Amino acid sequence: MEFLETLVHYAIIIGEVALALGLVIFVHELGHFVVAKLCGVKCEKFYLGFDVYGLKLCKFQWGETEYGIGALPLGGYVKMLGQDDNPAKAYEEMQRAKLAAGGSTAGDGATAATAADAATSDEAVTLDPRSYMAQSVPKRMAIISAGVVMNLIFAFLFAVLAYEVGVQDSPTIISGVVSGQPAWRAGLEPGDKIVKVGETPTPYFSDLTQAVMLGDFSDGLQLGIERAGREPFSVTVMPDDKLRKVPSIGVQGPSTTRLSKLDRWSTARPVREGSAASAAEPAFEPEDEIVAIGDVPIESYADLARELARRADQPLSVQVRRATKVESAADRKSATDDSGTLVKIEVPTAPVLDFGLAMQAGPISAIQQGSPAEGKLQVGDELLAIDGQPIADPMRVPAQLNRRAGEKVTIRVRRGGVEEPLDLELVLRAPLDYEWPDMPGLGLPLSVPAAGFAYPVGNVVAAVAPGSPGDAMLIKAGDEITGVAITAAAEPSAWSWRKPQPDRFPLAADKPNWPVVLGLLQRLPKGSTITLTVARDGADPREVAIAPVAAADWFNPDRGFNTTPDLVTHRAASLGEAMRLGFAKTKDNVLLVYRFLRKLKEGQVPVAAIGGPVEIAKQAGASASAGLSHLLIFLVMLSANLAVINFLPIPLLDGGHMVFLTLEAIRRKPVSERVVVAFHYAGFVFLLSLMCFVLFLDLGGRAWLWKP
Repeated sequence: MEFLETLVHYAIIIGEVALALGLVIFVHELGHFVVAKLCGVKCEKFYLGFDVYGLKLCKFQWGETEYGIGALPLGGYVKMLGQDDNPAKAYEEMQRAKLAAGGSTAGDGATAATAADAATSDEAVTLDPRSYMAQSVPKRMAIISAGVVMNLIFAFLFAVLAYEVGVQDSPTIISGVVSGQPAWRAGLEPGDKIVKVGETPTPYFSDLTQAVMLGDFSDGLQLGIERAGREPFSVTVMPDDKLRKVPSIGVQGPSTTRLSKLDRWSTARPVREGSAASAAEPAFEPEDEIVAIGDVPIESYADLARELARRADQPLSVQVRRATKVESAADRKSATDDSGTLVKIEVPTAPVLDFGLAMQAGPISAIQQGSPAEGKLQVGDELLAIDGQPIADPMRVPAQLNRRAGEKVTIRVRRGGVEEPLDLELVLRAPLDYEWPDMPGLGLPLSVPAAGFAYPVGNVVAAVAPGSPGDAMLIKAGDEITGVAITAAAEPSAWSWRKPQPDRFPLAADKPNWPVVLGLLQRLPKGSTITLTVARDGADPREVAIAPVAAADWFNPDRGFNTTPDLVTHRAASLGEAMRLGFAKTKDNVLLVYRFLRKLKEGQVPVAAIGGPVEIAKQAGASASAGLSHLLIFLVMLSANLAVINFLPIPLLDGGHMVFLTLEAIRRKPVSERVVVAFHYAGFVFLLSLMCFVLFLDLGGRAWLWKP
């Protein structure tokens, strides 16, 4: 039964996506069709999709026009007499629209001429009055531009409807910063709100993402920041593309303190399976809201992250507000957002799962502004000892220093150009967050929140703890871990017949990912398997299946809470406001396409960021799953994209036709048919190549181009 319900759910999503995408294409072609009819042009076909080789899903004849759905769902077309975007038929269509003067009378009062007659007596021919070519330049311009105009009109209508329903987005409140990334280096903290980039306001997280990705940061980006307890201030960051392969600053979107609700159609659960929170007494329930830890009130996700980081080695007494179960309509009416029962839940510590392998650390790679390390440590310093104790395992340093907030420590480093090691004193701060890289292939450093510096942890073994899993697998100091394969235990579901596949990723000297390996290890459900590829000088690499064990004196701050994203709903108070917001959203999306294309040309945005039909369908499906307003906003973006792309001056596209019409208006005579056909062939080759390229990206090429 569950399997059938799952199929029905996804069938509904697919149907919604097909209907939405078909509507965007339909309104574009409808624009061409209606204006062509108003101009008296004979429209022979109106198709959604392309009926290549005559393949079509359905068709019917109504009047002089054949309507249908083609088998190739990559667009649509209106076929007008005398106008064909197929280069192989362009000349034939032009000739078919011509009539030999003085010839026989056709059914519509026109005189027909054969292509051969036209070819031998071009000067003596006239055009069929119902052909596209017979219309005046202004009429043909109106026909060509009508598709784009209709897309813009419908983008506006989609946007108005979306604001009537209520548009959801996330505020620009940071829930976390990625270690070593631009925002981390600039000293941004969880709870900070980025209110503008340069002079551009960023009320929503999507605005922030676009401003960073498409901004001019030749001299860096100035971010306007609001932080509780101090006056608004600005920081300058230089985005990079390490995280998303497009410019980013390394901030995570906002989250609430409310636990996820149980949803059959997603993997979201209130707590992660196998985590410390899943062993809590009593159990957490969906949509519990964390309001206190111990005697500290929790009012934001930043508060929650701070307390988890500070109490990593302590059991937690978590107080949650649990919604009152509504039994009747009267109870539902009297319930308020703050109604509910306070429940105290005891959460045990979460020992770190470890293999007993201490890896070699690299020199310090980043210093955080405003941190204890600023002005004392330097990028390139090699960490040697803390308070006279040599660094045994670089992965444990953050936890060791987080426990000593407010204390003065002496850090010994070796600095380039200085023969003797340097002893530097730092006064540690209380950690604001726990920062553990968990994104494979990026080579992100490990940060020390209490001190404000970060360093890479490599893949070469420095020491092996006696009696540890690594020791049992005969791993030795000097061995290099060159690859990891993780097979996560699958939860029983409607799709449980599918065998879990291992997630493999290589480790390399230029991508020190050991922190990621341990980070992923903490999140794996019970029953998962891990295989390490171990290389040793003079021997072939070998694969070892290894099971981690819980450390006795090292604890993970992450207890396994799955919190919901922070979303705000922007709903227009009136139709007038919805129209104003809809117009602004449509204009922003149109300008966004031009900005994207410009940055693509400049190389700031990689070509692999282009999405093809498969990616469009995926994004549409995700938007449909998220709700009507998300789907409507996606259609606004798609309609704006279709309008702008179609109006680019590329032969075969509407913009290419407009170029020829403009030349005809200036020259007062049509461009030579040979020139038109030649450019049509060039445009056909270009568009076919582009289509093949974006399909390559959609079907795996993007991951191949962006591989670590």
